[in-house]
Amino acid sequence: MSGKTNLLSGRKKRDKSSSLDLLNTAKENELAQDASKIEYINKSDITVLDELKKYIRKQQEKEAEYFIKSIQEDGVRDPLYITDVVGYGKNILVDGHHRYDATQQKELPINRLVFSSLDEVKIWMLKNQLGRRNLSDAEKFNIAEQLASEFAEQAKENQKSGGNKKGEGKRTREKIAEISGLSGTNYQKYKKVKKEGDPEIVDQMVNNEMSIHKAYTITNEKIKEEQKKNELKETKPKKEELNKEEHKKWTETIAFQQILTGLWYNDLSNHAYPFIEKMSTPPQQYCYRNVRIRNYKNDKNRYGKPKPKANDIDAVSLVKPYYSATLDRFTVAFEIKVSKSDLINDTKFTSYIGWTNYFFFAVPEKLIPFAKDKIKEMLYPNEKNKVGIYNLDNDQLVLIPEVQEVSEKFKSELFMELLDKQNFKSAEGQ
Repeated sequence: MSGKTNLLSGRKKRDKSSSLDLLNTAKENELAQDASKIEYINKSDITVLDELKKYIRKQQEKEAEYFIKSIQEDGVRDPLYITDVVGYGKNILVDGHHRYDATQQKELPINRLVFSSLDEVKIWMLKNQLGRRNLSDAEKFNIAEQLASEFAEQAKENQKSGGNKKGEGKRTREKIAEISGLSGTNYQKYKKVKKEGDPEIVDQMVNNEMSIHKAYTITNEKIKEEQKKNELKETKPKKEELNKEEHKKWTETIAFQQILTGLWYNDLSNHAYPFIEKMSTPPQQYCYRNVRIRNYKNDKNRYGKPKPKANDIDAVSLVKPYYSATLDRFTVAFEIKVSKSDLINDTKFTSYIGWTNYFFFAVPEKLIPFAKDKIKEMLYPNEKNKVGIYNLDNDQLVLIPEVQEVSEKFKSELFMELLDKQNFKSAEGQ
């Protein structure tokens, strides 16, 4: 044993800059103990330092329940490890904290270890945790990081004595990988998840409910989505976009005229009812501008009647797909967006879904990619298939949504609104 001690001491003299010296010393101290020499001391004589509690692996809830039950049934069979450290006290507990907390025994088996400082105790405790079975990779990295933190002061001294700071990050990564016995690349993934991952993902990774690679993949995808949202998000129109008058002219005149005179309803009718291609009579549409819909909430007016929240759909078309269509007529809503900022900042369009059989964003060709992104960002996945895209520049249905069944309530209120528009006389396109 003395030869091994001299060898380790010689190694420390040859390389004082090694951050693993303290770890080697801890190993040496462990080897120097006589594991067969077990004593029994009173539980009340054991000292538990709060400073050392953070170096103890936290048990999961079910694991703790099983452990406590086992201790209560079988007692403490394995000895606790204690040590004396000048300035901190005697019989300091360094291993066996969970057993100590779980047991009611008055006399406990112990083994004594010898350390020259509390720093050596901390290193030994962390190294001892790494040697346990069933540790997840994330737990190993967490312990290795704590070990690296204990080496931090020594690393600072190395830099002061002329160490090159360049590449220090890589050396730190390799150091932690060496201590944990895992790859440096995997450690980089672990670090990114801890820093940027959702708390739920981090917990699942640390508790070995999810692999580091899967947690990293999920976190990376979320970061990319956030970056994309930030690129698309604009709070104010840019100078090159339409001013207020131009926007109004485009929305109320040019864009509406395109919906009114376009042949998009032929394509939609053929999509909904393929058999009409063989019919001689073409589909017909009746188009209305600024159709008001009312969503009734719990608010009431001064007369005690329900107070609705009113919004105007830019355009609503009533489509008759073939001549004898009575029950097959359907309705189409258009929300016209002619500027990027108007499209991106629209938050009310989802309240229009369900009022008509089809719903479309009507946009110029340059805004089609942004319209697609807008649909992808919708909160509820089942709503994404309910919104289509109509190209105002070439009268093409870029994306046709699923047909929606309109409730009788919405249907009757919508048709009452259309009737209010001078009983179909003001209908554009007649």
